[in-house]
Amino acid sequence: MTLKEHIENIGAALSANNTNKNTVLFEQLHLLCLGWDELLYADNPTEGIRDSKHVEPYIYFKGYEDKIFPNYNPEAEKALDAFLDDWGSRMVTPREEYREVANGLLNAAARNGEHGFDHFQPAELSELVFRLSGYQKGMTVYNPYAGVGSYAGVFDVGSNYFGEEFDPAIWAIGVLRCHMNGCLSSNYVCGDSLNPEWKQTFDIVVSTPPIGSISLHNKETFAAHLADNAPKLLMPDGTMVFITSGNFLFSARGQSIAQSGLLDMVVTLPCNVFYWTAYPPVIVRLKAGRDASEPVKLIDGTSFGSPAGRMSVIIKVQELLKAIENVDSSFTALVSTKEIAENNYRLNPALYIKKEEDGSEGKKMVPLQELGLVIKPIRIKERTSKVIRLGNLSGDPLSLNITPDEREEDDTSSYGVLQESALLIGGNPSYPKFGYLTSDASESIGISTFLHAFIPNEELVSAQYVAVVLTDKGIDNTGSSIVRITLDDLALTRIPLISKREQEQVIKAFRQRHSKQHSSESLQQKVRVAMVGHPSEPAEFSVHLDIRGSFNKIKDAINWVKVSDNGSKIDAFIVNQTDDISYLNIHSLCAKDIPVFIISPDVQALEIAFESDSDDYLSGKCFARGAESDLYRALFRFCDDRNSPAGKIREVYARQLEAAADLDGKFQYDSFNLRDKLEEMLLDKDAGNDYVNDLRSIRDHCLLDSLIQYGYLPKCNVRGFTYGAEVDLLADRFHKEGYLLLKTLVPKNLANLLRAVTPFLNEGSHVITLSDWDTQFVVLQIIMAFICLLSKLKGEGLFDGLGSNETKKEYVGSINSFQFQTGGPYPVFSLKDNPGYLYAEHVHLDDKICKEKGIHAGDSIVIHSCKDEGYPKITDYEKIVFYSKDFDKA
Repeated sequence: MTLKEHIENIGAALSANNTNKNTVLFEQLHLLCLGWDELLYADNPTEGIRDSKHVEPYIYFKGYEDKIFPNYNPEAEKALDAFLDDWGSRMVTPREEYREVANGLLNAAARNGEHGFDHFQPAELSELVFRLSGYQKGMTVYNPYAGVGSYAGVFDVGSNYFGEEFDPAIWAIGVLRCHMNGCLSSNYVCGDSLNPEWKQTFDIVVSTPPIGSISLHNKETFAAHLADNAPKLLMPDGTMVFITSGNFLFSARGQSIAQSGLLDMVVTLPCNVFYWTAYPPVIVRLKAGRDASEPVKLIDGTSFGSPAGRMSVIIKVQELLKAIENVDSSFTALVSTKEIAENNYRLNPALYIKKEEDGSEGKKMVPLQELGLVIKPIRIKERTSKVIRLGNLSGDPLSLNITPDEREEDDTSSYGVLQESALLIGGNPSYPKFGYLTSDASESIGISTFLHAFIPNEELVSAQYVAVVLTDKGIDNTGSSIVRITLDDLALTRIPLISKREQEQVIKAFRQRHSKQHSSESLQQKVRVAMVGHPSEPAEFSVHLDIRGSFNKIKDAINWVKVSDNGSKIDAFIVNQTDDISYLNIHSLCAKDIPVFIISPDVQALEIAFESDSDDYLSGKCFARGAESDLYRALFRFCDDRNSPAGKIREVYARQLEAAADLDGKFQYDSFNLRDKLEEMLLDKDAGNDYVNDLRSIRDHCLLDSLIQYGYLPKCNVRGFTYGAEVDLLADRFHKEGYLLLKTLVPKNLANLLRAVTPFLNEGSHVITLSDWDTQFVVLQIIMAFICLLSKLKGEGLFDGLGSNETKKEYVGSINSFQFQTGGPYPVFSLKDNPGYLYAEHVHLDDKICKEKGIHAGDSIVIHSCKDEGYPKITDYEKIVFYSKDFDKA
């Protein structure tokens, strides 16, 4: 049994005992480190079998044994004994293999979203922080919230590295990781970064604080707390660089950090940089002693990423650093603190960088902030007699008139006021609501802080045109928000800039298009729902509801779902969040695979609580209190769509369509959207369309081209075949010739199926026309199965790039660059599984010539000339790159 298999068996046995997954990971790494240090068979590795350098990490663990070492159940004891009894293999295992298995465990834990291991930071992100910190040799580096020591390796400062990690298991994993990478520091301790034991200042502070709030600090975030403590932690000319979520840019924190005088740089990064969340990270750099008159560098780095496996993105560090250094105006803005103040201390770089964008038909797409003022009503302390809440706004952009409510005596909510007439906008980015407030100097009206205002430049756009466009296209999530509209979302949403006459035509067309639409009357049957927290039921919607259950607590609703398959009897849950219903409970209900529509008194807090799950669970289904009508309209739209033919298709083929979208995102086909084409073909079954060419295009250009591009299939036209013939030959050999792809990746049954449909799709005289839909559908099903396989392989990192062993890309590269010198003599070999296949020095020898000249394995030959092999072959011993008929016995 291999080292990796032993370690995996021990982990599986410990996990079966419900041991904490991070503790299991620590124990696996602990055993690997003992083997790496040749201490695996020591009764006590801290007793000095080797010098102190090798036993140092194990001494650190004294006092933490009860917190980090797991309890071995009988199965785990058995797996451990088998590992230790295999002493012969362990004694001769190279140290590098121990390191490789350890790194594999860490990478697997980081990439597996279900593992809960969110402490491992991508190396390129740590490298970027290192480069932005200005580190020079001899500087002291402090790393609060250190996790598994991701920064320790890139800085490599030895005893000048100081850091804490609160979780003992995570800290212990970091100790072992740093030890194996040669960057262990005795100042990397298990401690609380909120109350650090270090009573000194540092040249550099780097950190990736936990996302979320500190419960004991009045809901202050960890990142905000760290920024507040910068003056206490930094030397007079020190630098702090930390990574946080995009929410940091859109909160009141922007004002505090900008006014501190320390803010030097903000860099926004793409989504999916972290393995464990899709949220886009933001890098913030603070500098002590900086000149307050210097501009702040705001860098939009959201485009500096390249797709990787499992829907992740790798930052292009060098390109981003070059853009920062050159102050490229396409991505960088130098902004004064005065300009930041004029923009209400919003720190989103995209707000300050001007970009031209053309829409369809050559229409110029312009951010809303360039067509007028996008503002949040100014907060006031005075109490107003009338207020406008989200519920006063309408989902109809053609009806913008609003009537304020009389303010109730016990209403303690926060409101603002407007000094000018404005279009008020609020709600959900997918379903915005509108109202137009005409200012009245004689009466101040309170405006809910959930609402934003747009004061149009009437020479450019009308308020109603803006409302119509935003209703049709929604509001772009350009910032970090998902279920709510932020001021930056609104300001950066681009709309077509057209003449006033064309704007009137757009409004007229919208009126005609929507005049016959009814929000709920189109439903063919009542929507089956279960209510939690007693949400209100407006009379106009209640007649379309079939209420199957009503609950005070989410726990009761979850238990109800488990009984007699009740979950299949409802279309959705509707939850009215109250003081008794926590964010955690709502999250538990959302995880039951039943749509959950939510009314919340604080949408922003709910979004923060859901973190990376917000996009999956809240987008389009979460509404602020007062927007109950919007919730029911969204629910009816959702059920209408799901019950439509298109909805049923998406439900039945969800996995295949998701896999197609996954490949679209990775390979970015030039003129072919794989997911859309599949959906179109599935929906057009009754139309009887002839999709032979489309099926051929999917097979050839979307599937096989990707495999050829990454080197899993040989390149085309080596011997001048047409593409169809090339595909035919490839499919023919999928299961019997042993090409690298076909040998290791494609299941034999799927290879046979793909081979079976090839005659239906190939060009040439032997084509069988798919004249009926049933035959086309069979071919489509097979191709969709192949799409799912490729998506699975992509998720496993198959297309991430080069690995430590010889990869397929390297294989193809070596074929392309391989040079062969004719001559000899060269010994002749045969393949183990095919004795009739003879080759010598990377050259496939023609079997007919071998028989004529009596050449067998073991002979020596002289090769006079050769050419490229049509299908390069990799065996256990050789790469067969060339082909020859021109050779003789030596």
